[in-house]
Amino acid sequence: MDNIDFKNVISAAELVRLGWRAHGWLLWQMVPQGGITLLAGETASGKSFLGLDLALGMASGRGRAWDMEIREPIADSSWLIADRKRWLHNGSVDDKNTVETARPGSEADRDPHMGAEEAEAERSAPTQQAARVRYFCSDADPNLIAERVLRLCRGYPNSKKGMGIEVPTALDLDFTAHKFGETISFNWLQKEVVRQGYQLLIFDGLAQYLPGMADGSASAVSTFLRGLRQLTSQTGVSVVLIHQFNKRQAARLDKWGLPTSQGEERVRGSSELLAGVDSVLLLSRPEAMKLGGMGRNVLKVVKNRLGQAGARLQFTIVDGEASLHLLFERLGAQAQPKPRRLVDAAFDEMMRILMTEDERKFDRRELTRLLQERMNLPGTRTLAEAFGMLGRDERVRIERKEGRKSVYSWAEPGTGALEKRVYGLPPAMALDFASSYLLSKARLNLAEQEMEKMKDKASSTELLEQLADVLKRGDEDR
Repeated sequence: MDNIDFKNVISAAELVRLGWRAHGWLLWQMVPQGGITLLAGETASGKSFLGLDLALGMASGRGRAWDMEIREPIADSSWLIADRKRWLHNGSVDDKNTVETARPGSEADRDPHMGAEEAEAERSAPTQQAARVRYFCSDADPNLIAERVLRLCRGYPNSKKGMGIEVPTALDLDFTAHKFGETISFNWLQKEVVRQGYQLLIFDGLAQYLPGMADGSASAVSTFLRGLRQLTSQTGVSVVLIHQFNKRQAARLDKWGLPTSQGEERVRGSSELLAGVDSVLLLSRPEAMKLGGMGRNVLKVVKNRLGQAGARLQFTIVDGEASLHLLFERLGAQAQPKPRRLVDAAFDEMMRILMTEDERKFDRRELTRLLQERMNLPGTRTLAEAFGMLGRDERVRIERKEGRKSVYSWAEPGTGALEKRVYGLPPAMALDFASSYLLSKARLNLAEQEMEKMKDKASSTELLEQLADVLKRGDEDR
């Protein structure tokens, strides 16, 4: 909807017809394209290193920054090859004014300290199309930033399995002390984004660009975010705000050993910061929480408007010979959240049906009917995928009947009801409940066995007396 002037009140149908811009990702489920991301962390946690590494990764076209698998294909690379008309306000700026990305191996920009072998490897390295980035760092020392940029570039792997890439010319460093609190300041920034073709803006740190550094003022913060929101809506540029934690301690653990929050209360300043952004990333160094975790930084997503919160990454900043390396580690697969889809919801509901009546068999039509009673029935393709997931679950048994019909049931009768009841309880309560449940099942099985032995007894009175004795012995054993 670039360059379109419409009224503040508009029908939904007309709004959609205007040609909205679909959002993608700069970093999958972490940094949304065309959105505002808040990156907050502890002192000396590596926020600036992470922000600078992100800027270098995007500006050099070196694949996905913040990821240990640099050669992985980008999940949604459309942002890298964005329609030039979109960024240039539908052709209002001539293509000749567009800043071109420096090609690897150019003599003018090659690092003089890089060896001939490294330079040759860099010259032949296949790169993706780079993004134009502006890094705002008004309170930083230019000499320190230059050193960090050079060392980080030397720490990037190249196509020859060596180390070292050229410093990208598509990354602009802005040391000006800007204050964004008025419409005129955001108008200037929007013109810069359009003129230079920026696709990513990074503010390090956020408080430096608020009038009076008033990060605790709801009015100042909301005005700033409102200006950024208009900027991203008009141009499609992505924004990352680097900010500090306050002096509060990390969230305490509850009686079950789980954290009482995800740490959002540690972000310094007004709550408008968390409310007004699209994604929130928290960075900490929980050395005491994990053996051998000294020096590791944990990055986790606590808010994400385009995906499910909870993704986490772990990285370490390592010094090399005249280089810096950010070594990333992915946490185990069990710690990675799965996107919540309609097929997942349908699968969960069918599993609950089978667990509730774990000794019953359902054909596909009956299971679909019960699913429809619990939720709006999904489409045919989604329903087929849900049944496919059901068939791959080891807790479910599938039998083929006449006419090639499938019958679904719980694989181990007598255990599904227990799983349904225990699900969601705290660990201690779940263990106690499971113990009581299994004891009751054992006593019931014992009673059934005694009944089988006494089937040939002639007197019903004698049969009832013996059954009462069995139950009484069970009570005494408890």
